[in-house]
Amino acid sequence: MSESKPKSNNNSDKDIELVELEQELVSINPEMGKVLSGLNKTKKETILRSASLVIKQHSGPLPDPETLREYADIIPNGAERIMKMAENQQMHGINMERTALRRASFQHLLGQIFAFILVGVATWFGYELTKNGYEKAGITIFATTIGVILYTFLLGKRANKKQ
Repeated sequence: MSESKPKSNNNSDKDIELVELEQELVSINPEMGKVLSGLNKTKKETILRSASLVIKQHSGPLPDPETLREYADIIPNGAERIMKMAENQQMHGINMERTALRRASFQHLLGQIFAFILVGVATWFGYELTKNGYEKAGITIFATTIGVILYTFLLGKRANKKQ
């Protein structure tokens, strides 16, 4: 007993490939459907067999090397100009980050200085009130100031632990 394998019809496989290629070309450019429909079968097959579909994909801040070479061929010093543009953009980003960090640091320091001054003034005011016979008001201001300072430090420690 011998098993017979069904023979694949190479022509029908090629026909299917041509139909798929035609559908792909028409999906990319609908005008191709009009052009191809006006041709006889032989010319249509010749065109479809000679058609090649190349899809390139690249991700990143710079073009791929092949595209850079093409730019260099089209534009004088094109590749160098693109690289210089990318370097300038990177330096701009670094400078912006540096500036933002400096400002944030300065604002933090300024906030600490003003807080220190405010605490000093409130403590002095509480002391003066207590010294001049307004004990309840002076102790309230002094205690409130100390309470706010402690609360702020505790909140700051909690926030640092979460990070």
